Amino acid sequence: MPVPASLDDISTTPAENSPAGTESVFPALDDYLRTVFAFIAQVREGPVLLTSFPDDFLTLAKLAQAVQHGVAQPGDFKWRFTATPGDGWLVCNGSAVSRTEYVLLFDAIGTTYGAGNGTTTFNLPDLRAEFIRGWDGGRGVDDGRVLGSSQADSFRSHTHTATASAEGLHRHNNGSGNQSEGRPGGAVTGTGAGSQSVTGYDGEHTHTITVTSAGGTETRGRNVALLPCIFTGL
Repeated sequence: MPVPASLDDISTTPAENSPAGTESVFPALDDYLRTVFAFIAQVREGPVLLTSFPDDFLTLAKLAQAVQHGVAQPGDFKWRFTATPGDGWLVCNGSAVSRTEYVLLFDAIGTTYGAGNGTTTFNLPDLRAEFIRGWDGGRGVDDGRVLGSSQADSFRSHTHTATASAEGLHRHNNGSGNQSEGRPGGAVTGTGAGSQSVTGYDGEHTHTITVTSAGGTETRGRNVALLPCIFTGL
């Protein structure tokens, strides 16, 4: 058949599409173009049937890879509710991986999270037991941060106030025995069955209070533990 002039001219059967034969193109390219035409025709008609594609042109594995590349780029991050990262993803556990095996990921993040052995490996981010904070990027809320840098736990500086109720005018006795009436501001002594003395009045005053610490080993909110993963691009 002639070269299709419109979508309506394209057949859903690859062999019926141009180029016709191998006179103008290599056989492999011929098959490729015919298949592409058929794919376009099937998109026009409705659902695409994978069975219409030659096995060496499109497989389920290649389709899955294409879908992954369509929704994620090397260096993208996601959470998983499972204990494994899934195909094309690695756990963000800080481990060293091959620069050649994961070349797309290495091109994306380089040695930001560690240089590995310095030549053939590089480190993945380590997000185990960590919270994530958006990079400040010049906003001025979290100044001085570098993309990918870690930050120790902390809480904002603050004070606590504490008071004790006033005791009022009072005195403290020392010794035992009879004592005569005293008055504010002076010591009183007396005689009797035993020696005794009375201290002077100290006036109304307060007492220092020590506030004891409470809490655990870190500051955190309620949370759920999930698996952090990074896309390799493979």
